[in-house]
Amino acid sequence: MNDKVQTSQSVYTDEQVEILNNDDHLGWADVGDGNWTFPSALLPVGTHKLTAALGGKTSAVWNVVVSPPVVDVDDLESAPLGNIKEPLVRPFYTLTSAPVGSWANTPVRVMTANQPPGIQGKMLYLFCGTEEIYPTEVTMGMVFNRPYLAVSFWCQVWEKGGAGVMKVDAFDDQEGFVGSFDFTSVPQRELREVILTAPAGARIESIRFHQTAISIYPYCAALRLDNFKFTG
Repeated sequence: MNDKVQTSQSVYTDEQVEILNNDDHLGWADVGDGNWTFPSALLPVGTHKLTAALGGKTSAVWNVVVSPPVVDVDDLESAPLGNIKEPLVRPFYTLTSAPVGSWANTPVRVMTANQPPGIQGKMLYLFCGTEEIYPTEVTMGMVFNRPYLAVSFWCQVWEKGGAGVMKVDAFDDQEGFVGSFDFTSVPQRELREVILTAPAGARIESIRFHQTAISIYPYCAALRLDNFKFTG
């Protein structure tokens, strides 16, 4: 939050204003050109009565209500079964895939599984295999309808015997990199919840899964993905 501290004395750059929450010390705010800034992310969910104090003077009360973050959920149960050849429009994002290689013509599909607790019913299956000496590549992108503070999902590394790259990257609205997760660190068939969190001041606008298979078939790379949550 931003505001000016009204006092009878001058407020100089490099001074600090004390921020009080219900008359209890909350933190310090740096002053620049007579203005102070304090990150509202430090406030828990609920109602707060904030004041600013400097040089024995205290501001009027600001009533601040912090609401819980909105969480959008997609468990894929309403998604059509089958290979994804065209962009798949979901309630909170659009999904696309870009295969390279003879065994990657239909690398992403919606299928059913029963692997509790994180992967049940319909899920996304991302496959990358090769029958040649040349690597096969698969990229699956999710572009969100609005930016989020965090994105999470359950994953299972189904196969990674011939995997070269298995990762997901997160990007902001300028395609700037804001986070990543490397699936090669996850043991095969282990169920794992992955959480991608945007750094302070940033939002996640899209994520991109990337896999390569570098060994001759039957070696391949495959991911099961389900229960996506988008927070913020």
